Amino acid sequence: IYFKIDTVMLGFMKGFEATGWYNAAYKIIDAFSLIPFGIGLVMFPAMSRFYKKKEESLRLLFKKSFYYLFMLGFPLAVGTTLIASRIILFTYKNAFENSTIALQILIWALMFIFVNYIMGYLLNSIEKQTLFTYTTGFCAFFNITLNFVLIPKYSYIGAAVATLLTEFLNFVILFYLISKAGYGLNLVTYLYKPILASILMAILLLYLKTLNLFIVVPSAIIFYFSVLFFSRGIGKEELNLVKYIFKSRGL
Repeated sequence: IYFKIDTVMLGFMKGFEATGWYNAAYKIIDAFSLIPFGIGLVMFPAMSRFYKKKEESLRLLFKKSFYYLFMLGFPLAVGTTLIASRIILFTYKNAFENSTIALQILIWALMFIFVNYIMGYLLNSIEKQTLFTYTTGFCAFFNITLNFVLIPKYSYIGAAVATLLTEFLNFVILFYLISKAGYGLNLVTYLYKPILASILMAILLLYLKTLNLFIVVPSAIIFYFSVLFFSRGIGKEELNLVKYIFKSRGL
């Protein structure tokens, strides 16, 4: 219900054409959502184990996981927003050019999904899964209500906005809950390096926008991670933690 009700409601209210444009963008979001889902699955056993034995290690693991996911999700949102039309045309051709604006909105919902996943896994690992369930249920209700309000007037764009607002609300509630449980973060001071690197990457994308996508995308990725590396947004501690987590999972 939480993830698919918008598509169902859009189909009933606006027909197949609007649903097709929306789904074209949504499928791209679906593919990228496997990243935080997979990372969460890898982290969850370690998070649960640390809660029982080393709570300070759990705090560090959550902090680093949150940072990694934001580090991936934020530049993905920035970059996709800037080249969304080219991505849609490359993937679906001209018939789906109306999907561009939906992708530009939904990609920011995905940015929140990246960090919402790990906050949800944290609540589950510290035995507050009931709160996570209530939050998900409330956000599902909020999403359905927004769809009833926005889809009749704004069609598939309204559905995309409803998804973005729902994920933002989910972020606010989950962040409040983890902060109350003692796992809060200072977002501004902790995340400024990925934000700065993403802004610089955006400038590069604007400069390279006329080139082939197979040049633009790899160049943007290499540039972003280079800026992070030289600004110490990625350090030896982060790399060692990643190796430890994957080694503990036999990967």
